[in-house]
Amino acid sequence: MSLDSQEFYNHHMIEFYRAENLQRGSGLVHTFKNGRKEVFKSTLKEIHPFVKDDLANFVRNHPEVLEAYKELKGAQGAPETGDIEKFFDEQAFAQVLIDRLAQIAPGNPTAGEYHSIALGICTFLFHPGLIYPVKEQELHSGRKRIDIKFTNAGERGFFQRMLESPQARAISVAVECKNYTKEMNNPELDQIAGRFGHQRGFLGFLLCRSMDDRERILARCRDTANDGRGYIIVFDDSDLNHMLQSVAANRRRTIDRYLNDRFSEITH
Repeated sequence: MSLDSQEFYNHHMIEFYRAENLQRGSGLVHTFKNGRKEVFKSTLKEIHPFVKDDLANFVRNHPEVLEAYKELKGAQGAPETGDIEKFFDEQAFAQVLIDRLAQIAPGNPTAGEYHSIALGICTFLFHPGLIYPVKEQELHSGRKRIDIKFTNAGERGFFQRMLESPQARAISVAVECKNYTKEMNNPELDQIAGRFGHQRGFLGFLLCRSMDDRERILARCRDTANDGRGYIIVFDDSDLNHMLQSVAANRRRTIDRYLNDRFSEITH
């Protein structure tokens, strides 16, 4: 495991100070016309410059931040085929996931099955950008739950951009699973937006079986983004199948472009 003090300073120590200032509404908080609040990294770096003695003091006062960084650095990137199983065929496995998803009927009776296959598909597609999936992650002392929470360990591509984005700050990514085909309405979007926060970030995926009015759902996701309440990307079975088929065709690298295109739909 390789620890980098500059990386810790930029992505953990400064982010901690940013969240702390936002939470207490300090004089460093800037409020934009759309109501979004922000604390600029450049200002924080002037107040807390990169000095190793200061880093040491910070770690002594906030050891949990260092532990979180160590856990994040414990993921050593994408597993090679041989790391999983000598004869593992990810192209064949992608087709197995496509077939398994198609076997699950929409509706409440099979919601648990859908939740489990969704966790498996997202883990398979988005590793090593997303790691440490937690099913039914509790928030606010158990008053809220996230169907699936991933830690964002992106070191390149879409997930790195979302981690470094001043607006998204996707330290983690929330995933909500809806095993039905009806249109996603404001309650579903508000539910996942309510899982966002300065300690977690503002990016989430909403999974459903199909969208009967895709453009209307996209418009609602744009409204959420424009209101400064976070970025919600809705994936239905056709989206998951498209990405799985990319892996099955040995084109895994195209998934990053697909994610970027889906994000662009709700931000332009």
